[in-house]
Amino acid sequence: MDLVQRGAADEGLLDTYQSEREPHVRAVTEKGIELGHLQTLRDPDKAAERDRRLLARRAEAGAPEAIRLPGLFARTSAAGRGQLSVQGVVDDGTRRDRLDQIAGGGFHLLVREELLDALASAHLLDGLTSAGVRVVVPGERTTGDPGALFVHDVDGTYRDWFTDLSCSAVVVRPDFYVFGTASTPDAAVALAGELLGTLRKEAALPRG
Repeated sequence: MDLVQRGAADEGLLDTYQSEREPHVRAVTEKGIELGHLQTLRDPDKAAERDRRLLARRAEAGAPEAIRLPGLFARTSAAGRGQLSVQGVVDDGTRRDRLDQIAGGGFHLLVREELLDALASAHLLDGLTSAGVRVVVPGERTTGDPGALFVHDVDGTYRDWFTDLSCSAVVVRPDFYVFGTASTPDAAVALAGELLGTLRKEAALPRG
């Protein structure tokens, strides 16, 4: 939808919605059926065995198993991929608001400032901008490289998030789910390149 609204893709791209979303909806539906069967066992022996198995799994893992759903995500399964992003308050030197209100819609590539040189050396910044990806540097400053949006991370939301994920770059999709993360300059370049290639592929789909 974002590509079409910006004129970067023909409206025929919207015809791919079902093929893109169907695996996601199917996975959710099948998981719901599976959990429903698990929760509504009527045989006392089977229910007791279920309880023993789930309690043992919880004791071993220490946390519920995450549900993995298909969708448009980076190929590399790094920390945070597929999770909802955080939404912190930032200041761009002019106004203070939630990041999506400051940076606008579309894809966001959040990076630490020291990664900008690596992205520039790989000639990715201009391509990302052309594809509608907003490169955002959350930190202390509100000015810097014109190819990126520098914002003051008011509450340290993104600093803490990067620390929790042990990463230095995060790509956030327009629906606020994490496309992928990277922890090194080389990995960040690869992640940005993969995103750019994915968006160019989507924009180049046959026009309807």
